[in-house]
Formats: sequence, C-alpha cells, structure tokens
Amino acid sequence: MRVAQVLTALIVPAVAVIAATAIQDVSFVDVGSGTIRSKQTVILDGASARVVSEIPAGMTVVDGHGKFLMPGLWDAHAGLGSADRRELQSLLSQGITGVRDLSTPWDRIQTLRGLTPLRIVGSGTPVEGKTPAEARAAFDQLWNLDADFVTASSGITRMASSLWPNKHAIGELPWPDRFHLRSRPGMRSRLAR
Repeated sequence: MRVAQVLTALIVPAVAVIAATAIQDVSFVDVGSGTIRSKQTVILDGASARVVSEIPAGMTVVDGHGKFLMPGLWDAHAGLGSADRRELQSLLSQGITGVRDLSTPWDRIQTLRGLTPLRIVGSGTPVEGKTPAEARAAFDQLWNLDADFVTASSGITRMASSLWPNKHAIGELPWPDRFHLRSRPGMRSRLAR
C-alpha cells in the first residue's frame, strides 16, 4: 500500500505538471539499467524527466526524501470501452500512464483521449472477415481513420491477412499461421509513430 501511495504522490502530479518541477533527494528507478539511484534530483518537464546536478533558479521544488520515482507503467492489453473518467483516473493513481487498447471502437478511443492525460494507443475494433475482401475493407477503414495499429481476430484467414503488405498489424492468429505471419515485416505494432 505504501508503494502505491508513493507512486500516486509522484506520478499523478507528474502527468499534470504544467511548469517544470524539480523533485529533490528522490530514489529514481532507472528501468534502463535495472537499478535504483538514491538521492537524485529529477526535473519533470511535460512528458520528460531528467536527472540533474543543480536546480535552475525559480523552479518549483518538491521534497522526494524517502520516496521513489519511476517512469509510468503501461497496461499493454486493456479494454477501455466502458471506462469513465473515474476509472481512467484510477489507472493513473496506480502508476499507469499509458494504455494499449486492443478492441475498443476507434471513435471511443478518440473520446477517451479527451478525458484523461493517459497516453492511449488503440486499434479500434479487431479486423474480422470471412473473405479476403471483407477483411481488407475492415483493415482499410481503420487505416484510413489513422488507428495506431490494427488488431486481427483469431478467425481471420491467412489469405485475408496476406492482403496487408507493409501494413502494421498484431493479433491472435490461428496456430498454423502464427509463425509465418508474425515473421513478416508488416506484422508489428506501430506504437512509436
């Protein structure tokens, strides 16, 4: 419980920071090296954080003594379809600052983005289709809406998915198709746009 309180105290304000803020004497969780760096001064500026040796004059300073600061967590397999503002705030209070939604309709993803500072990437409704033409039409519709990525349902056929050359897609594919399709260059997420 104490860890959750510490994360809530440090992460939630970081998401909502308007002006750059320094957190002094904090233990910084360095996920790159897998270490905890004690007694650090970290400047939060928008969506970025950097460790510094000196605090610029006039900056707001928060005492981080006895607390931990870590990058926001990602929920990589979420379904936010019926989420409301309170539920989105709950994710933030648990240290989750980013969500990858695999099934919520694209227009709902756009609405949710307006309700929260969470970074939400989404695919819209998973592509389904018994025929290659149906699957391609569904895929093209999401692609034209500029979905972050496209998810394919388990019922999609190899023939239908083969019509997506150089497009980015992820999904649960039927067992015989999994290795073939995931090894193709176009079968990966485009989360980093």
